[in-house]
Amino acid sequence: MDRRFRARSYSGREREKAQRGPRHLPFVLLILLAMIILSSRRGEGVDLTVRITGIREVKGQMQLGLYNRAEVFPKEGKQYRLVERPVTGKVFIYTFEQLPAGDYALAVFQDLDRDGLIDKNMLGIPTEPYGFSNNVRPRLSAPAFSRARIRLNSDTTIVISLIH
Repeated sequence: MDRRFRARSYSGREREKAQRGPRHLPFVLLILLAMIILSSRRGEGVDLTVRITGIREVKGQMQLGLYNRAEVFPKEGKQYRLVERPVTGKVFIYTFEQLPAGDYALAVFQDLDRDGLIDKNMLGIPTEPYGFSNNVRPRLSAPAFSRARIRLNSDTTIVISLIH
């Protein structure tokens, strides 16, 4: 008889060990589950990159107000996300990361005097550079959310030209 095909007999202890399977299997499964959860969280949102042009003076701060509800656009203090960053060049770029897909609108202004407020004249017209998504140019009042709306389903880049 060929030795390669000879049946091997196992002791009782070896048979139990073979039937139980590897001891590290629960640990491996736990690691795989953790990796799946972490990788799925990474792709939950979309990125919105905003490029602001028309900056005449490289000074002050750029304030970006991102809104996700029409009834509060563009009221101060009602933003979904508010960002203030120093102006360091003639073009300003900022990316809102991991936003839920949906409808948004942006109101931005260059806070030249860094007081946190958009300065206005006696008629209520801004005296500091400002702008809105879709480059909406307001007439007598701030634009409606529907005119400035951006529908985000995937990573998106928009350009806003400041109004002086």
